[in-house]
Amino acid sequence: MAVFTRRELVSTFAGLAARGALRADDAKALVSGVDHLKLRVANSGASMMFYYGLFGGEIIAAHNSTLPDTPLVNEFFLKIGAPRFPYLVFAQVRADELPGLDHISFLVSDSVAIRSSLEHHGVPLIEPGQWFRDADSTLVELMPSPTFGIQAQSIRSRSP
Repeated sequence: MAVFTRRELVSTFAGLAARGALRADDAKALVSGVDHLKLRVANSGASMMFYYGLFGGEIIAAHNSTLPDTPLVNEFFLKIGAPRFPYLVFAQVRADELPGLDHISFLVSDSVAIRSSLEHHGVPLIEPGQWFRDADSTLVELMPSPTFGIQAQSIRSRSP
């Protein structure tokens, strides 16, 4: 049996209330899936090879940055399994970063409507307007099309 402190209960109920508020505009209908999860790792190549060795998959190497105007790093996108999405992305940490979750990227059917819903609920957007932080400060990306595919629009460039 789990025992919760008052602080944990208040935090849980606050999270549930925030989730309920976002449902009021039915924002969930605007999200069609997860495109990718990006992890900051000590060695992007070694991390990618670890998961590839365990599960196989499709590897796409890139020289990329999460947000515009930030330094590029070596990254590896690893697609595991049959569905098109999501990708695991392993990004090399920079000198001032720690390993961990960089961001989660959601595919959205109507990015204007979901941005409007977020603004309506007081969630500040990070320019160029397709990013925000959740209640725990996790960076979230909204993507109108998949990272890789016919309609891909991205700041990413594949490495040779």
